[in-house]
Amino acid sequence: MKKINLDQQKGMPYIYLVVGCLVFAYVLVRAILLDITFDESWTVRDFVSQTLFNVLRYTPCDANNHLLNTLLIKFFYSFLPHTVFVARIPNVVASILYIFFAYKICRKFCSEPIAFFSFIILLVNPFLLDFFSQARGYGLSLGFQMGSLYYFLLYVRDAHLKDLIKMFSFSFFSVLSIFVMINFFIAEICIVFLLSILKPVHYKPKANIIVVSTFSILLALVIYIPITRLLESNSLYHGGRTSFYHDSLASLMELSLYQQSMSSGVFTVLNVFLIVVGAVIVLSFLHKQKWISPKNAAVLILFLSVLAVIMQYYLLGTLYLLDRAALYFYPLFIIAFALSLNEVRFVYVKNILIVIVCLAFCFNFFKNANLNKTALFYFEAHTRDLLGLINQDGKDQQKVMKIDYSWPFESGIQYYVIEKKHYPYVESIHNRHDRSEVNPDFDYYIYLSNSLARACYWAQYETILKQRDSLILYKSYPKEGVMIFKRK
Repeated sequence: MKKINLDQQKGMPYIYLVVGCLVFAYVLVRAILLDITFDESWTVRDFVSQTLFNVLRYTPCDANNHLLNTLLIKFFYSFLPHTVFVARIPNVVASILYIFFAYKICRKFCSEPIAFFSFIILLVNPFLLDFFSQARGYGLSLGFQMGSLYYFLLYVRDAHLKDLIKMFSFSFFSVLSIFVMINFFIAEICIVFLLSILKPVHYKPKANIIVVSTFSILLALVIYIPITRLLESNSLYHGGRTSFYHDSLASLMELSLYQQSMSSGVFTVLNVFLIVVGAVIVLSFLHKQKWISPKNAAVLILFLSVLAVIMQYYLLGTLYLLDRAALYFYPLFIIAFALSLNEVRFVYVKNILIVIVCLAFCFNFFKNANLNKTALFYFEAHTRDLLGLINQDGKDQQKVMKIDYSWPFESGIQYYVIEKKHYPYVESIHNRHDRSEVNPDFDYYIYLSNSLARACYWAQYETILKQRDSLILYKSYPKEGVMIFKRK
């Protein structure tokens, strides 16, 4: 029987297209349906509303202002309705970039079936997909990063100057999306210089220096004021002090599994993942090969990106990246794993391994896929539902219902009730100056019964619990720990 070569099958691109379209449809539907989250509302209300000059100068100053995301929302708001979905359009479009370049990388640098299953693995992280449906900078950064990675690998293989320019163009916009991507940008620069030293005839040093200098200077001109202001105002507060393994990798794995705590299961899955990736990378070096290759470049950029975060912690006192800020490591790990596995000689073993890994990732995705919440802001899954219930009660009684709430709900409720005035029979009376206090005039109180360690919200210490005897439970959402209390 003639052996079928999947690389030559004309129908394979259509299979990739179907998978990519399904993932994009998931992102698009969620972008339409998801209630606004805390950080999105904060972005739209406090940053998008500013003048262009203030946005560029970071006035007001906070790391929540993701520069390119804010600018793009301002652009779309200039000619489209000021809706949540319109604010999410830039990141929805970024998902197309991510999917397209994931396809290009897998097809060009891996053989089938590793290419196909690696492509799926790159797409089915539910935490990563969350950010293509939100008005934040993370989805934008991932889309541009994937484009940069593609041209980076092409440049390593072919040494074409046009690929180097495209690589840094995408990387430039990735940094403007999320400033932590500067680590990735620097890692690329280091590898370009290393290539110029090791093989100067092939990788032109003078041309490389001109390209690197041009993009570095341009990037510095754009981000110097924002970075300086963030440092001066001590606004780079989101991070950890334990270790890269615990703070960056474990938190990323925790939310990729859609978990809300660092359970032993999270560390077990993480350790298995790291062992498998590490073993495959080691095995890929056990035969003669070209040392300058896309696979080795993928492994090196992963290593340098990790090293950059660790060195900054010890030399500059910066914090370790947490959860969403560490998302850009996900494609780096998967691409390094895929390209390394592609070079392992044990054909049947590597094909079985990629299928098993893909099935595990798909199981996690289908287990956690949903159309109403995100991993980080799961408690805001029903904001419009509960406001609608209270509004209807107010309408029935012809009375404006005063609501107070646990402070994590503040940003979303402020957006719907105060900014958009969608609920005429609801009035927010939350005291923004003191999060622990309860306004005694409330008719309804929205309580979050789950603590949020990342946000330093501790449910058991909320003042409203002292009044529990005078309240009745009007409505609850047990999965999200949300309770609506009404006065007796």
